Amino acid sequence: MNQPPITRRPIVDSDVALIQLWVRQKASKQRRADWLLAKQFLQVCGKPLGAIAVEDLHRYVQFLMARRQRPEIISQKAIAVRSLFDFGYQIGYLSQILPAESWPTVEGRSRSRQQRRRRTLAATIAVTLCTLVLGATIQALPSQEAPPEVTEKEVREWGKHVLPRDDRHDPERISALKVAYIKAFLDMLAWAEGTEGPNAYRMQFTGTTFESFEDHPREIKCGWRHGRQLCSDAAGRYQFLSTSWDRMARKIGARDFSPENQDRAAIAMLEEYEVLEDIEAGWFDMAALELIPVWPSLLDVGNGDRRRAIARLKTVYRQRLQKYRQGL
Repeated sequence: MNQPPITRRPIVDSDVALIQLWVRQKASKQRRADWLLAKQFLQVCGKPLGAIAVEDLHRYVQFLMARRQRPEIISQKAIAVRSLFDFGYQIGYLSQILPAESWPTVEGRSRSRQQRRRRTLAATIAVTLCTLVLGATIQALPSQEAPPEVTEKEVREWGKHVLPRDDRHDPERISALKVAYIKAFLDMLAWAEGTEGPNAYRMQFTGTTFESFEDHPREIKCGWRHGRQLCSDAAGRYQFLSTSWDRMARKIGARDFSPENQDRAAIAMLEEYEVLEDIEAGWFDMAALELIPVWPSLLDVGNGDRRRAIARLKTVYRQRLQKYRQGL
C-alpha cells in the first residue's frame, strides 16, 4: 500500500544534507560506510533521490552483482538504501516513498542440509585451531579503530558534483550534466596523452603532426620514453593506434579521421570498456583505474604510482568539469 504524500516542510534542502543527517543517526563505526554507500548509489543511478524510480533500484543491484559482490552483501546494501528513503520520507524531504514490493531482492545459492552442516563443521574446526594457535597473539593485537567521521570538506566536495534539489525532476539538466562529465573526462585523457592545444586532433606520437583527416596517418614514429626507445603509430587527440582505430571506426561507421569521429570513437571505447555509465554518474576514480591498460599515460602522470596519478588526473578533470558546468 502506497504511503500518502507528506506536506510538512522538510528540515533539509538537498540530497547531501539529507544523507549527512541520515548518517548522524547511525553508530559512529557505521557512519562512513553508510555515507560511501549513499554516495555510490547516487553515482550509479545518475540522478537525485527525488527522481529515483524502480528501474534505478534494479540497476543498482545489477551494478553490485556485476562486481561479483556476495548476495548477502548486496542485500545489506539494498536494506541500507531503503532505510535512507524511509528516513527522507519521514522528515518530509521526499514527498512519497517507493512501495515495498518494488524493492529488488537478492537470494544466495540454496544449500542442502548436509552441505550446510559440513560448512558449519569446517568453520568450527577452523575457529578452534585459530584460537589454540593464535590465542595469545590475538589478545595482544590493538583494538581496531573506528572509521573516521565524514568530514565537512568531503561534504562540500561532493556537494559540488550533485544536482541541487530544485533540479532533481529536470531530465534536460540531468542529460546536460552527463555531457559535461564526458567532455571533462575526454579533456583529461587529452591532457594525460599530451595532446592538448589547437593541434590536438592532428598530433602523432613524439609530438609531430599530420595534415589530412582523410584517414589515420598510419605512420610509425620513434622516440625516447622512460629511458628507452619506443615506436608507435598512435595519432589523434586520444592517440589511437591504427589497429584500434580500424576497429572503432567499423563500430561507429566512421569514414574519416575527423575530430568529430575521433571524439565518437573515444566515447565508443569508453562504452566498450564499460566505464561510460560510471563517467556519466561522475564516478571518476573507478573509470580512470579501469582505463589504465587502455591509456597507459593515465598511470605515467603519477610516475607509476596509482594514487598519485588519480589525484593529478582528478585535479585536471575537476577544472574542466567546472568549465562545462557553468550555466547548467
